[in-house]
Order: sequence, then C-alpha cells, then structure tokens
Amino acid sequence: MRNSFIYISILITIALFNITACKKESDSKSQNINIACNLPLTGDVAIYGVSVRDGITFALEEIEKKGLLNSVNLKFDFQDNKSSNTEAVTILNKQVLSHPQLYISGLDHQTRAIIDRITKSGIPHFTYSWEPFICNRGKNNFRTGINLEQESDYYIKFINHKKPNKLFILHINDPGSFLQFDSIVIPKAKHLGVPDIKTEVFDFEVNDFKTLALKIKSYKPDAIIVAGYDIHLIPLIKDFRNYGLIQNDNLMCSVDLLDASVNLAPELLNDIRFTCPKFIYQSTSNDSLWKEKFKQRFNRPARYGDAYAYDMTYIIYNSVKRANGDYTSKNLVNLISHTNLDGVTGHLTFNPNRDLTLNLNVCYYKSGRIVMENY
Repeated sequence: MRNSFIYISILITIALFNITACKKESDSKSQNINIACNLPLTGDVAIYGVSVRDGITFALEEIEKKGLLNSVNLKFDFQDNKSSNTEAVTILNKQVLSHPQLYISGLDHQTRAIIDRITKSGIPHFTYSWEPFICNRGKNNFRTGINLEQESDYYIKFINHKKPNKLFILHINDPGSFLQFDSIVIPKAKHLGVPDIKTEVFDFEVNDFKTLALKIKSYKPDAIIVAGYDIHLIPLIKDFRNYGLIQNDNLMCSVDLLDASVNLAPELLNDIRFTCPKFIYQSTSNDSLWKEKFKQRFNRPARYGDAYAYDMTYIIYNSVKRANGDYTSKNLVNLISHTNLDGVTGHLTFNPNRDLTLNLNVCYYKSGRIVMENY
C-alpha cells in the first residue's frame, strides 16, 4: 500500500513538472508585436491624439478580454510628441531602437517631420495626418481616418448644390489645406462654373475672427467654406453669428465641427453644414451599444477619432492573426492592404491610395441633432 502511494506521488510530481515545462515552453514561444505610437497626447491638437490612444486601448482591452490573441501579444508603446515636430523626431529616434513591427503617427506636422524615415524603413505605418496624398509617399503607409482628400468631395457636393456666384474659402495656413483647396476644391469649383472665388488663410494661433468676418461680409458671398481645427471653429462661429454671416444654409465647415460642437450652444450650430461619418448620424443598435460602453469606460462621449482608431486596432489584430507567424514588414503590409472586415465605422477596406474607404455625407445641425442632407 505504501509503495503504491509513493508510486502515485511520483506520477503526480512528474505530471506537474510536465505541465510547468509546457507552460514555460508556451510562454517562451509567445510573440510580441511591438507597435510604436508617436501621438499628440498634450498640446494644441491633443484632442485628436487622445482619441487615437483611447480607441486603441478600448479595442485592445476587448480583444484581450475575449482571449483572441492566443500566443501573440500586441504591445502598444504610447509616446507623447506634445504636438511638437521636434519632439516627434526625438521620439522616433528612440522608438526605432526597439525595432517595432508597426508604427502609428499623428498629427499633420508631426507626421510630416518623420514620415520619410518611416517610409524608408518599410514597416507598416498608420498615420493620423489629414494631408491629401500623404499615403502616396510609400506602399507601407495607411490611413484609417477622415482626411482632406476625401473630405474635398463633400465640399464639392455643397458647392454643386448651392451653385454660388461668389464663393469664399477660409482655411488654416497649413500645407495640407493648401493642397486640398488649391489642387482639389478650387479647380473642381471652377469646373462647376463658379465665376468668383476668393480665398483667405489664417494662422494656427488665431482665435479672433472679427476682422475676417468683416472682410467676408463686405465680399457678400453666396457660399462660405471654412476649414480649421476645433479650437478655430469655436470662436469663428461665434464671430460669424455676431456679424450675421450664417444664413440661408450658406456655411459649410470641416469635420472638426463635430469636435467643436461640444463647446457651442445648439442655436449657434443650427444649419451649419459639415462632413460627417455615417456611424455618427445614423447609428445601428450595435453602434449605439459600442458608444455606450465607450462612455462608461472613458467617462466621455465617443468621438469619430476613437471609432476609427478602434477599427484600426482590429485591422492590426486581424492582419497579425492571418500572418501565420510571418511578421515581416512585407507580409504585414500585404495583409493590411487586403483588409476585408466589418467595423464600428462601417465595412473596412482600403482604396488604391491605402486610405480607408469611408462612408461620409454632408450633414447639418438642427436643434442639437445631426441631420443628413439629401444631396
């Protein structure tokens, strides 16, 4: 009897040793996919970088909770470039030392300062830059958010509907905005037969638009297009209202109006047109549930940037899953290019320019609600 007990004890010990050994072997085979993030988490454009970070965090927590990662760990390294080009370069210099398999950058100026080096490296790169054509810098560049190139189509829809004799365009003094209007919007507006187009720019630091409002009023335009960040649109709309510039559905703003809207009273927003993602103005039950869960997690309403970053994280997860252990840049770039998923923002595929195919429309505010235009 005693011998039997000793024999059973030995078997249990061997079994426990084998389980521990197998676990250690499994752990040693666990593959880390390192994803370097160079984003503005503080500074003038932090609202956009924070959205990217929170969208990624929300998706990653969900993926981990569902146990979807198996032997692969997605490791995101969030670094704050403080909305500074110089800081973005410094962060890149440090992050490349750890040889990340993927890179995420934002916003416009910060991405512009580092994109050539990332492109040369060949690693998959997701950029949250608005600049038109920026993904054309190299086949490893992707974008999963609204950008000025695609937004231009909706300015043209607005112009075509209004058919103005006099069009006033006011935009931020930024290379991306010059590309958008000088290379896309204005040539197409002229092609539509708009006879008189006037353009003015403002610097990033401007927060008083009274002088510009007076200038626009003296021009007497039939339609006005304004493109700037949320920090510009808030004082601009107040000044435009005070000078009686917003009337007869004549104003269209950039998508940043969505970000500015939380700091503007409903009566100030009424009848202003802007480009809007479909999942914002026409939510499904799943979208609504996602927004509610996001609000519970981060104690704030979800923004469109959160949703696009959330979907990007699932694109990365799906591509890594399909890689079957081949995590080379060439294979990951190819897999990302062939993304075919359903996400919060809609069906996820990339167009030939490696921009996410977006479902957008011209919308306007009415008594605090977002209403889709019928053109």
